[in-house]
Amino acid sequence: MTTCSKKKNIDLDDFKYTSTHEWLYVEGNLITIGVTEVVTKKLGSIIYLDLPDIDDEILTIVPFGEIESVDDTYDVNCPVEGETTEVNETLMNKLDILDTDPYKKGWLIKLYAEDVTAISELMTRDEYEQKFDINLNSRKRKTKLNGSRK
Repeated sequence: MTTCSKKKNIDLDDFKYTSTHEWLYVEGNLITIGVTEVVTKKLGSIIYLDLPDIDDEILTIVPFGEIESVDDTYDVNCPVEGETTEVNETLMNKLDILDTDPYKKGWLIKLYAEDVTAISELMTRDEYEQKFDINLNSRKRKTKLNGSRK
């Protein structure tokens, strides 16, 4: 269980965000990664999830996972390189968690990264919301992955 999932109130301001809609929760060199609700809203009903195994090497140039719906597929990326230390196995049997709770129970993997300097270049919650004209953790707006409204 990741520290993110132990918290009762997840503060999305504590996360960093990528332009490809992943979120990262950083605790020193240990990083928890998931996808934002932008991804789950765009995909709709998720039917398949592919994640790495524990001890797999994660590279910045290669997606480490894939989320698939009936109509679309999303490649999950990571802005830092590292080694997978934990995988959220619960998701494999309960894919709906990604849609209902992407920030707490819907985390994907944890990894250990030697070099976390690239994380300082990622967006804060405010920067992410402004860039894609969204409000995180709100079911009122639907947003395409490129940031334009549906």
